[in-house]
Formats: sequence, structure tokens, C-alpha cells
Amino acid sequence: MSKVVSSTFTAELNGENVSMLFHAAANTAETVAVPLRPGVNELMLSVNGRVQKKTVKDTHLFAFIVAK
Repeated sequence: MSKVVSSTFTAELNGENVSMLFHAAANTAETVAVPLRPGVNELMLSVNGRVQKKTVKDTHLFAFIVAK
């Protein structure tokens, strides 16, 4: 069984910390308004978890293209 460590959650938008826009908690979902700018935007989300007594890190990179 795995367990997310919510306190390790980070979010970066175009290299800037935007973690405060999110309210990370295990087994929850939320809608977040992300302030995208015209052009390419990169949102990186990362969180640590525990799987079979090992710490693992899950990171996802999303790219959004907004018309100029």
C-alpha cells in the first residue's frame, strides 16, 4: 500500500513556486485556477510517497500553450 506525504507537495509554474494555489491532501481532488500567460507554460507537480517502506517521488510535467 502506498501513502502520499502531502507536506512534500510542490508546484512550479514556469519555474516559479505556485504551491500555495493548491491544497494537497491524500485521497482528495480540487479545481485550481492556474494563471497562465500567453505562449508556452510549464507546470511541474511533485510529491513524495511511501511504498513498501521506501520513499518515492512522483513528478509530472504539463505543458500548456496559450494563444498570444
